[in-house]
Amino acid sequence: MPSLESLPIEIIDTIVPLLDINSLFNLCHCLPYLKPLSKAIYDVSKIRGCTVDAAECFVWPAFRLDNEYWRCPSDSYFAMMRSGETSFIKLVKMLNRFNGSVYSR
Repeated sequence: MPSLESLPIEIIDTIVPLLDINSLFNLCHCLPYLKPLSKAIYDVSKIRGCTVDAAECFVWPAFRLDNEYWRCPSDSYFAMMRSGETSFIKLVKMLNRFNGSVYSR
């Protein structure tokens, strides 16, 4: 009997951008090759100081770069970004793979 793991990666990659954040996390935990996606979203959400549920608004599928920029001095904002640089790079790679975006308002 076919299983989720037996679906071609191309089909899964087409489905991923259409999922809400909770469904996406469930899928990521079912498929080992998507685990880095959930980890990147989780890590960046924590750096941003938002809950994972709020990640849908601020992190996935579009990452809002300057959501809180106006509230804090630029030094502390960019220090926060540098502290999670690896996580941000991973997230941007995943956004690129799944047709997400990074923008500032």
